[in-house]
Amino acid sequence: MLTLMLVAAIIVKAQTTPVQFTSQLVTTGYADAEIVFSGTMAPGWHVYSTELGNDGPISATFNVTKMDGVELIGKLTARGEEINKYDKLFEMQLRYFENKVQFVQKVRFLKSDYTIDAYLEYGSCNDESCMPPAQVEFKAQGKSAQFCDGPDCQKPCCKPEANAVKSESHACCKGEGTASKAECPMHKGETHACCKDAKTAYKTHATKKATAKRRVARKKK
Repeated sequence: MLTLMLVAAIIVKAQTTPVQFTSQLVTTGYADAEIVFSGTMAPGWHVYSTELGNDGPISATFNVTKMDGVELIGKLTARGEEINKYDKLFEMQLRYFENKVQFVQKVRFLKSDYTIDAYLEYGSCNDESCMPPAQVEFKAQGKSAQFCDGPDCQKPCCKPEANAVKSESHACCKGEGTASKAECPMHKGETHACCKDAKTAYKTHATKKATAKRRVARKKK
């Protein structure tokens, strides 16, 4: 009898939660990372997209409770097959997702130790009714891999700008972006200024490449 009651409780819970979300921090070993909320919806249900305005259903939003050692990059974005059509329940044109969706918030680590306490808030409906606004918590803390823990530790940084120069790792960080210089083996012994952020390293590298090209051009003349 007890077993039957437990099974019935599980079935009822599944029926009352037509939308399920998981969350994770996706890191690359470099400064930038992504907080990814992955959702699945039961048939007939949909989750509304971002930035829908104040006159309709609740939009998907990323909300910060506490954040240290990390900064947000841009706004929350949605990934999936977005549907844009007239919603009979709200009697207005709306954007939403069926079956599955991912909401992604990009972040950048600012120092070695970080703490993130945040949540996704979203709205979901079917053709007849809506669930109350729901929240998906995300909490994480630890050490970001791209920062060195000791004075003699050296690691490559600035992956976004490195991709712009054919994936070369064109700068090395010593400590947490100190002003010292370090040698990059992937640059065949070239020495580049240690970067504190991606833009600094890329500007340094791009300037040196441009200068070298001008010298070659002058010699040819």
